[in-house]
Amino acid sequence: MDNSDQVNIPDIYFDGIKVTVTAVGVNFILTLNDPHPDTANTDKDSKLRSKPILIARTSLEHAKILVMLLKKQLKLYENKTDAVINLPKDVYKGLELDEKEWQ
Repeated sequence: MDNSDQVNIPDIYFDGIKVTVTAVGVNFILTLNDPHPDTANTDKDSKLRSKPILIARTSLEHAKILVMLLKKQLKLYENKTDAVINLPKDVYKGLELDEKEWQ
C-alpha cells in the first residue's frame, strides 16, 4: 500500500475521559489535562483543568464490545509480561470503581 491509499487518521493522546450513556448510545469525551495544575489551590472540589480533544459516539453494543476487548487485551498483557498494571487506591475511590472487578 503506497501513501496515496492511506487515510489521514488522527493520532491522539488523552489522559482523561467523560462517559455518558443514553438509551440509544454511549458518548466519550476524551480530554487532555493541564500538565501543570495549580498546586496552590487547596480547594478539594477543584478539578484539573482539562481540554476536550475528541468526541466519540457509539452504540451500546459496540461500547460493550470495546470494554470487553480492552479488558481481554490488558489481561493478556499482564499475563504475558507477568506484570500487574497497578492503580493507586485514590483512583479507584475517585472513579467509584471496585478493584476486585478486575480480578
